[in-house]
Amino acid sequence: MKIDNSNAHIISSKKAYIHDDVLETLMFERNKKEISLNMIDYSSCKKYTIVYKNVIGFFMTSCDFWGESSRILDFELVDSNDSIITSKLFKYKNDNGFVDSSLENYNNYIETVITFVSGDKLEVACKCIVLEK
Repeated sequence: MKIDNSNAHIISSKKAYIHDDVLETLMFERNKKEISLNMIDYSSCKKYTIVYKNVIGFFMTSCDFWGESSRILDFELVDSNDSIITSKLFKYKNDNGFVDSSLENYNNYIETVITFVSGDKLEVACKCIVLEK
């Protein structure tokens, strides 16, 4: 399933439900601007991937605030008015006049947060997400 700005509301539905699933590995490929998450479905133990495409920025904590766990608590879409990564990057681009930047229209990007049972977060701003469950 492909998720982009036109259907991003899916993230809040059962179609993109990843609660209690386990993050096995995270890989960022700089040249492709992709983040791949190798996941395990908690209920079926089947492996699947989540691929963030055309990533413009991401941030992850790994502090085990609430205790160690690689299970997912929540997967949320960040409202465009509340975006942190996207708004910072566009402000930086505009304040510095970076005309060669690959950043395009602000509204072409989505920003998501995965919160782990540990209290850690993975925040990603990208053009689309491919969820292959």
